[in-house]
Formats: sequence, C-alpha cells, structure tokens
Amino acid sequence: MDLSPGSLDPKIRELTRYRFDQLLDAVSVFHPKNVVCHAGYDSGRYGFCREQWMGYAVDIWKWLGRELHHRNARLMLENVYETSPDDIAVLFQHLDPDHIGYCLDIGHHAVFGKKPLPVWLDAIGSRIGHLHLHDNFGDHDSHLGMGKGSIHFPPLFDFIKNMPRPPVFTIEPHESSDFQSSLEYLEQHHFFSFFP
Repeated sequence: MDLSPGSLDPKIRELTRYRFDQLLDAVSVFHPKNVVCHAGYDSGRYGFCREQWMGYAVDIWKWLGRELHHRNARLMLENVYETSPDDIAVLFQHLDPDHIGYCLDIGHHAVFGKKPLPVWLDAIGSRIGHLHLHDNFGDHDSHLGMGKGSIHFPPLFDFIKNMPRPPVFTIEPHESSDFQSSLEYLEQHHFFSFFP
C-alpha cells in the first residue's frame, strides 16, 4: 500500500525500496514464477512530473527485476490507474524483457483504461507474462466472477491463443462462489486449451 517507485520524494522511494527488499525475503521462501507489482503511474497525480516520475520508477524496477531474476522469478508490472498503454510502455522501453514483463489486469483496464483493449494489446501485448482475470461493469473495481459483469473477454482470449508462450494467470474474484463460475466461464470459452 502507498508505495511509489517514481516519487519525487527520496524518502518515499527509500521506503518503497525497503518494502521491495522485504518482498525479496518472501520470494526466497515461496519461490514464485512471477512477482506482480502495480506499475504505480497515475496521470492524475503525477502527470505534471511524468518524466521525472518515470525515470525514478525505471531505476527501481530495473533493480527489482535483476534481483528477482537472480532468484529465478520474473517481475510483472500490472496496470491499475494507467489510462493508456503508453503509461506502461514508456517503462518497458527501458526494462529488460527477460527480467520484467506485463501483467494485464483486465478488470482494471475496464474501469480505468481510456483506450480500447485492442490498442493496449497492440502496444504492449507482446510483454504479457501474467493475467489477472475478473469482471465488473466498468464503474468500479468490483472483482466479480467472469461473465457476471460487462467485460468482453473473447478479444483477449483470441490474443492469448496466438501468443508463442501462454501467460500465467490468476483468477481474482472477491467472492469464493465467483471462483467456480469463473472456472466454468473459462471452460465454456475453451480458455484452458491455449495452455499445453
């Protein structure tokens, strides 16, 4: 909570890095394949200092990506408040794709994204290494079961099935009953056939 890798305040960046050091301790225990972190850019808060924010953020993400790589894990930067894929693509221009990929959170895109999903997929889809799957009605981040909101998933599924390597995915409903309905939704759309 409340971390900002691109903060103009060096003390906030110091605290952010400290929390990521703690995360590295957990990685050494759990040995995850991917570690997902919010990319953290919000144009409403940082638009006036975008270049500086991005520069500081790149430094922290490079460091964390290298550290995770040494621990056989890969950092995935997730969209939250980013309104455009450019808000994350500018980071990826400076980050090693072997160390750092993209976590597409489809629910966050539906609520906060201002550009259609195909624009996001064209811009940074090749960096997708992780998916967060849940549904909503585009009004707030309600984390419903898939098929219980208004998100149109088939374009994402079409994109995923044509990827050379399918991404890791996390089903993220907030209610346990929605987990089962999400699995059923994925089965109905043959999602699991995309994975060897």
